[in-house]
Amino acid sequence: MKKHSDMKKIFTLLVVLYLMNNQAFSQNLVLFQSTTQESYNIVHQNSSAPNQQIINHFLTQIAQAAQKPVYRTEYSFTFDQAVKISRSGVNLYVSVDFNNFNCSGDILYKGFPMTEVLIPSKVQFKAQLKDQQGTVRFDWDVPPSAISTTDGRINLDAVDSTNIQKCSFEFTTKQFIYDQEAKVRFDERVADVNTYYATDMTLASMFADLQAMEPANPDFAQANDMKMKQITAGLLEIEGQRYFKSLNLVSYDPAMIMKKLSDVKYLADEKGKVLSYTVTHLHEIYYAKGLEYLVNNKRRQAIELFNKSLQANPAFVPALYQLAKIDYDDQLVDEAAQKIRNIYTQPYIDPENSQLIQNLAVSINNYYIRIGDEKNDDGLFQEALTFYSTAYSFCSAIPTITCSSIIQEGMNKARLGIFQAFISDAGKLIDAGNLDAAEEKISQAISYQKNYPAAISSDADAVALMNKSKSIRYNDLVAEGKKQLTAKNYRTAFLRFQTARQLEKSYDFVKNAELPKLLTKAKKPLIIESLESGKKAAAANNLTEARNILKQAMADRDEYNLSSDKEIAALVDELKEKIFSQECVNAQAEYDAQILKAKEQETKLQYINAESTYKNAIAVVEKNPDCGIARASADDGKLRILPAATYQKLINEINGHINVQNFRKAMDRYAEADQYFGQMGIAGFGLQHIPFMEFTRNQRPNFILFVASEKIAAKSYDEALDLMTLLAQRMFPAKQMRAEQTNLGTQLAIRDHSANPGGNPSALIAKYTGGNKALKYLKKAYTKQWKKLK
Repeated sequence: MKKHSDMKKIFTLLVVLYLMNNQAFSQNLVLFQSTTQESYNIVHQNSSAPNQQIINHFLTQIAQAAQKPVYRTEYSFTFDQAVKISRSGVNLYVSVDFNNFNCSGDILYKGFPMTEVLIPSKVQFKAQLKDQQGTVRFDWDVPPSAISTTDGRINLDAVDSTNIQKCSFEFTTKQFIYDQEAKVRFDERVADVNTYYATDMTLASMFADLQAMEPANPDFAQANDMKMKQITAGLLEIEGQRYFKSLNLVSYDPAMIMKKLSDVKYLADEKGKVLSYTVTHLHEIYYAKGLEYLVNNKRRQAIELFNKSLQANPAFVPALYQLAKIDYDDQLVDEAAQKIRNIYTQPYIDPENSQLIQNLAVSINNYYIRIGDEKNDDGLFQEALTFYSTAYSFCSAIPTITCSSIIQEGMNKARLGIFQAFISDAGKLIDAGNLDAAEEKISQAISYQKNYPAAISSDADAVALMNKSKSIRYNDLVAEGKKQLTAKNYRTAFLRFQTARQLEKSYDFVKNAELPKLLTKAKKPLIIESLESGKKAAAANNLTEARNILKQAMADRDEYNLSSDKEIAALVDELKEKIFSQECVNAQAEYDAQILKAKEQETKLQYINAESTYKNAIAVVEKNPDCGIARASADDGKLRILPAATYQKLINEINGHINVQNFRKAMDRYAEADQYFGQMGIAGFGLQHIPFMEFTRNQRPNFILFVASEKIAAKSYDEALDLMTLLAQRMFPAKQMRAEQTNLGTQLAIRDHSANPGGNPSALIAKYTGGNKALKYLKKAYTKQWKKLK
């Protein structure tokens, strides 16, 4: 019994394994498989379809390159088409492969095959799966799908519950598509081919330029260096071209670009080495050739080459030295000196040339000193000074030589000579009567001595000469003044005498003892004339002018010894009297005008202004005490309107407190104003006193809110409500009066409930607020408090 059971188990296991094996095979069951090769011919057609437009573009480019008509240009592409249908359970899997594309026909563009860029970009098709009876079981409409030379598989699937064992697959339509991506690939390949052939011309030009180049010729070094840089950059650009990868030049290189590129690079490298040496040592090459010309006494050519050496290297000291030496030999000493200065600004001077340079620097310095000495000896002191200054500036700039004391001695001698020339010229000008020019020269001499005291120890000669010139000018002024005095031209005479007196104060010469009397004699008529004009000014009420004239006349009288002159004294007294009389007339007129103005202000109820005007009238009287102006009308007017003015000032003060938000002070002062108005009978002045609540209603919102709060505190709830309602009507923000509304609402509820506990709170609060939402906090507080009191 046990043995039979074991056999049964083994049999069952074998069945299971068999079924599992069959199931595994069923997962890979191939129902259909087919491989075919297809071919499509591509020709030019007149069509606006995007696909055909791209095809036409391909054929047009190829035809133009081949120089043949586009309508006779065509190509075909072939490919392997493989279809496989397999089953896995109820699932059917279809794979459609488009592989092994190849092109034939007009596929060359300028000799290069374009196969890779002539195959389509995408394919779309419709297909059917039929069973063995030919019945269509499944349809597919495949949208445009990308294909390429390496991957053209399209996978389809379906669910089959009928367990088809045999089937077939048929394309009902099939279309290959060229899109913009295909056009871009084609255009890039065309561009690569065009660039390839353009490179051939470029390399030919480079090779020709390199062959013609003389890299060892220094005269063409800069041009050759620039050309070599252009060629190097061009080679780098060529090596970076895309066509080296896209055109596979290893297999096909019709223009032999690879070889030509190698040849150009080799030639550029060889000539570049020579050129690099020439450019690096260009200054030395020019310098060496320059020395050859100089030895052979061809100075012009030598100078040209030394300058070229410096153009190549501006810091090349040997060339600078040779040019400086040539300049010195040609008596172009300033040019030589500048070149020596430039040499000593260089960071390095080779020992071989340093002594030569120093010797030349000493020669240049000695030249300047020698010429300076010669100019001094010839009396050309300014020119001598220029040479000495140049020598000092030069030797100071050269670290290897020391400035000689001879330079300073020569400069001192030249400056002394310049000073003495000033004195000599000034003396000649004085003798010629040209005092202005002489004094200009003397002033220059004095200023020059102050600038160079080490060379010119004293300016005494110049000062003595200046005193001589001023003495002549002084005597001429006195003589001319006497003539004008005799002719009664008193103003001109006085100006001459006054100028002479100024010279007395500033210079040292023999003075004329008559001058003080002459000044007095000339000044008296002028003072009298001035006082007469002062009297006219007073009569014309130009009192400021009259007083100024009087003040100046009295000062002149004292200065020119006329204090005891009776004629002038009488005129001074007369002018004073006229000024005083006119001042009193003016003061009375001003007083009367102020009184009239004050009365007009009273009529307009402007009592503060009227009080100020009465004070101005009193000030006029006090300022002119000797004029006898009666001030009773001013005193009486001021005293009469004092209460009204005081009341108006009180109101102004209240407004001022409100402006600075001092609301408590404003309320207190208004209470005082209210009391003062009644006690002092202010109504009799034509003024009105506004009740406080009316006054408050016309003020700014913050003051109204403050008064409302005070009224709540004083239990004047109706007045407070009136002010709150006013603020609400003026759109004053409810939040800013929340506390006051809450307090007032609470107090009104307490009052109303106490008076009528059975009253209707909604009706009462509606009466208070009038439905104004700006009084919402008052309504809320009222309602809340009423509920608490129930």
